[in-house]
Amino acid sequence: DVSDGQSGAGWVFLNGATCSPWKDREGPFWLYEAYQLADSLCTTSVSVPLLWDTETHKIVSNDCWEISKLISDASSDLGFCSCPKNVLRVISKQGQHNSIPTLFPDDLKQDIEQMLKNNVEPLLDAVETGYEYLRNGKIETSLVLEGRTKVFAMLDKLEELLGNRSYLLDNLTGVDVRLAICLLQFDACYWGLFELQSSEKYRGPILTSDIYPNLKAYTREMYQLMKPAVYFESFRQLYRLGQAIEFTRDSYSCNGATSYKALNRGNEEQLPDLHKIAAALEMPT
Repeated sequence: DVSDGQSGAGWVFLNGATCSPWKDREGPFWLYEAYQLADSLCTTSVSVPLLWDTETHKIVSNDCWEISKLISDASSDLGFCSCPKNVLRVISKQGQHNSIPTLFPDDLKQDIEQMLKNNVEPLLDAVETGYEYLRNGKIETSLVLEGRTKVFAMLDKLEELLGNRSYLLDNLTGVDVRLAICLLQFDACYWGLFELQSSEKYRGPILTSDIYPNLKAYTREMYQLMKPAVYFESFRQLYRLGQAIEFTRDSYSCNGATSYKALNRGNEEQLPDLHKIAAALEMPT
């Protein structure tokens, strides 16, 4: 949950934390507490995911890509994998007789990083200019406009790239998971939250139209592999970012804080239909 749209305090776990030293404490857990405990002078932004060391009470990483690699490498080193059969069929493998499933095989790590750098990170960076748009009161700065243009350019590039392959590399790797998480969020929140549809280059949604057939097929395939871990409702929490930003800004202004009711007015009409998006991701019968 992205706070309550009012406090401006950032990410919160409403049911509390399950790790030391907050495990037995009642009430919600605000993620900024982890940052402050790790470094009392910390001034960085509070972001998720976060890998926490329960023994040293330090942050191992708050970078999702690095966390993915750490977990995958640790699992491979221990020689175990709890992949479902449909994932086991397509995931990359290494070790003796190629028997150990991994998202980051040693012989493909350089290719994975190159694919990320050339084709996925540019899309992610372009999308993230949407946060700049929200922070600046929805002013279309040159950075925002350039970001929007880059979003559509990268979608077109990926649409072409996926025209003759099932995955970005030969088999399923970590870079596919990284891209899929981004693509799953476009129709659910990015188009509306960052007002990407206002661009003259906007042609329509990815999942609920046939404008990007290769991206749609790719995301649908990835969704089948990731389905147990995908919660579309969680993507909607990003809509609260705008509310939290506005509330925090107004709290420091002479006009006083805007009420939650006022901030929330009209938002329901703008939210996409999650049932329609989820239905579009089901494999045709």
